[in-house]
Amino acid sequence: MNRLIIIYTTLLLAPVAASVAFSAPVIESQRLRVELREDLNGFSAITDRQTGRNYAAKPKKPQGLYQLRLGSKPGSVANITSLDATRRKSQAIANGFEFHFEHTGKTPLTVICRATAGPQDPMIRWSIKVVNNGKRPLSAIAFPLAACVTKLDSDFSDDAILYPAREGTLLTKPHGEFREGVEFGFKYPGEASAQFMYFFDPKGGLYMAAEDGAGHPKTPAIAREGKSLVFKIESMQPGELAAAVEVPYEVVWTAGGGRWEDGAEIYRQWAAKQPWCARKIRESSIPAWLHQSNVFLNFRVDSSAFDTVDAADQTFKKYRDFFGLPIVACAFGWEKNGDWIGPDYFPPVNGESYYIDLARRLKERGDHMQVFTSGFRWAVKAPVKNAKAGQRVYTDYDGTAKFMREGKAAAAINAQGRMILDQPAWADNYILCVGSAEAQKILADCFWHVFDWGVAGVDLDQNIGGEVDDCYNPAHGHPVGAGVWQYQAMSGFLKMVQQRAKAKHPDSFIGVEEPCEAYIPWMDVYHGRIFTDTHWPVSGPGRMAVPLYIYLYHEYQPGYAGWIDTGFSPFGIEKYGLGRAFIFGMYPGVRIPSGKMFDLSQPQISDELKMLRGIARLQEWQKDSLLLGRMLPAPAVKGSPMIKPPTGSDQQEVRRGDTGEAQKRGELPMPWPVVQATAWQSVDGQTVCYAIANLSDKPQKVKLELVGAGGREVVLERRGYSLDEEISETVKVKLPMELSLSLKPWEVAAISQR
Repeated sequence: MNRLIIIYTTLLLAPVAASVAFSAPVIESQRLRVELREDLNGFSAITDRQTGRNYAAKPKKPQGLYQLRLGSKPGSVANITSLDATRRKSQAIANGFEFHFEHTGKTPLTVICRATAGPQDPMIRWSIKVVNNGKRPLSAIAFPLAACVTKLDSDFSDDAILYPAREGTLLTKPHGEFREGVEFGFKYPGEASAQFMYFFDPKGGLYMAAEDGAGHPKTPAIAREGKSLVFKIESMQPGELAAAVEVPYEVVWTAGGGRWEDGAEIYRQWAAKQPWCARKIRESSIPAWLHQSNVFLNFRVDSSAFDTVDAADQTFKKYRDFFGLPIVACAFGWEKNGDWIGPDYFPPVNGESYYIDLARRLKERGDHMQVFTSGFRWAVKAPVKNAKAGQRVYTDYDGTAKFMREGKAAAAINAQGRMILDQPAWADNYILCVGSAEAQKILADCFWHVFDWGVAGVDLDQNIGGEVDDCYNPAHGHPVGAGVWQYQAMSGFLKMVQQRAKAKHPDSFIGVEEPCEAYIPWMDVYHGRIFTDTHWPVSGPGRMAVPLYIYLYHEYQPGYAGWIDTGFSPFGIEKYGLGRAFIFGMYPGVRIPSGKMFDLSQPQISDELKMLRGIARLQEWQKDSLLLGRMLPAPAVKGSPMIKPPTGSDQQEVRRGDTGEAQKRGELPMPWPVVQATAWQSVDGQTVCYAIANLSDKPQKVKLELVGAGGREVVLERRGYSLDEEISETVKVKLPMELSLSLKPWEVAAISQR
């Protein structure tokens, strides 16, 4: 049995400048040993007890144990750390230590920190309370600050940080990619879809997480400061003066294994006990038709193949017949004033009868229809598409007057007292405050209006991960600034819309652009792009896509790959996007017609369409695993060459999803194998399914490592689809083993291990 070790320290009550000799506090859990500096301003050691690795940096100047932000208006913000304390002390408590810091002068504060570790607990647990005797509100608290080494070994090429940016990001080679002064992080709930970070290489990793099941706003962040990478989880607070503020959850640290899945698995064990994991897909209100294979088809309502109900119906019938499986038709360009110009949507392009009639015809065949909204924003101007770089030229649309009459009261107000204006490539938008009853009514009415057409799905687009902007308008009835009110407002809105929609239309769903764990109970489906490489929505220094969110939550919330096109596909090549969407268990989604790639009206069926059909059929065959099951750590694939991305003139020019600007796709920061594979456990736990994709135009021979107890006999059933051939075979084998596979060019395959 592992011992809990607590080394008692004397009290340090002298001023900072005094020299007092005393023992540094040491706390030890089952897996991690932490030793603080003698001055309590950081850590001299953060040691993995299994490997002996020390993650703590040894900077000449310590970063401090905590960081506080006072005030919210520019020009009045003060950043305070433990280095600024005039007195400090440490005392032993049950299972750990309590640290007291006194700040005097213009920022009179008392900071009380705790660190504990139970005898059977792998975690070291941190908590903090701040007594504020000053006149400025405490707007953010970051504790503890972990100043870590910038490289885990002399060779840092395999170092990475697993970060929950949207669906998941690996921040590779942080020693070289994080420059001095760079800080990276996203707010949760929202663009940070989970609440942890994992700094690792093949020898092991350091895990840092917030254990908060109630949706308090926070930012997991990493900053480069000299020879240190400083990790912190910053808790956001309302911009109102309070006598005492306590972060209402613990931050936990431990150590783990040498794969990103090891860090994700630690988090998954905690997350499975949280409210958002109360029901898996089949137990939830997600409609039964989404428990099976579906192909999402994005179309424009103003194009010739779809501008009448008859034309659209005939086009979709061809796709349904081609796939032999259900489709979801996602209507783009439906807004009366132009793409993404809302909430003044109605009457829509082609008239409401178009959507009512088309939705009815689709449903009669077992297909469905979907529409996007632009989220909590009010568009007042529409830029001209394809204007010269650096110029913002507008169409004659101007919704300012209507906004001032009907939307101004619902607008989010920033700390300077101004309405928040957002200007992406497609619109000038005023942000609406989700905490405003007026804003909720405006958008809820849009959702319900569209649902009443008989449309199955309505998406909350552009509120990435259900994000909610800070708002300082006291008239909205919420605390000003940030706060748990943001999660409560968004979840309340989604619950309200979902309940009314499903009461009238039981087969309906609500979607969101990019997922966040906190909203799983009310977001039936998410729109994701983790099949990409280094392209947005993957963000950060040394960024690279990794299916973190799918690993955590695939069995609780389905996602569709939207859209597998030149813009989002790796290297701008659609086949790469198709193969990766398949192995990640996502419903595939494409734009039709999109050039000739996904256009059934062409004389010859494209390779991309054949590949898409094979993917949909494999997903239907193994839906209990690939669509509804739990993702397992990726199986080893031996013998695969590495992908050689296009370079120079061969490189595809793609469009950035966040700015619309052209860019050339760069090299991958870490190599990808040509043959990629994932493993899945079925809903009933009786089957392991392997999803495999050969991402090349050449045949490949590899060995796939099968999981399972040694000596056990299992039945393997394989189905695969190359561009022009279907493969099927069944064999009996004994585990463990390496299965030899011969894969045809661009083949996608699934192997069922019963």
